[in-house]
Amino acid sequence: MATTYAFKNVVGAFTDPDAGSFPFTGQEGVKHLSISNATERGVIDVAADGSQMVSYVSGAGGAIDIEVQQTSSLHQFLVVWANIKFTESDAGNAANFAAAAIKIVDLLSGAMHTLTGVFPTKIPDKPYGPSGASVTWRLMAANVVTQ
Repeated sequence: MATTYAFKNVVGAFTDPDAGSFPFTGQEGVKHLSISNATERGVIDVAADGSQMVSYVSGAGGAIDIEVQQTSSLHQFLVVWANIKFTESDAGNAANFAAAAIKIVDLLSGAMHTLTGVFPTKIPDKPYGPSGASVTWRLMAANVVTQ
C-alpha cells in the first residue's frame, strides 16, 4: 500500500508569551519546513591501541528552518516576534528570550515535532527584485522532540 504525503496536511502552531500565537498550515505562504537535531546523542572515542569507548550524550537541542514567501502573514508575525525579543533583551530583560514553542503535525502520517525554548538567531535577509521571493527563518530550539 502506498503512503501519501501532502504539505497542505502539515499544520502547526507557534506560541510565545510576548507575541501571542500563530496557527499555520501548508497554505500560509510557507514553502518549506526543515527540523534538525543538533546533538549527536552517541559518540565513539577510539584510543591509539584501537580500543573503543561508546558514550551517550544528553541533550536535544536543534533548529527549524522555515522558508516563507516574503509577503506572508507568518513572515510578518515572525518579524514582530523577533523584534520584541531583541528589543526586550537589549533593554536587559532576556527572561523570555527563548520562551517560544512550535508544534508541527503531519495529519496524514501522525508525525509530530515539538520544539521548546525557541529563539530567533536573526531576522533573515530580505530579497528585493523584479518578482517576489522567499525568506528563510532559522530558529534555534533548546529542545526538539520528534514522535
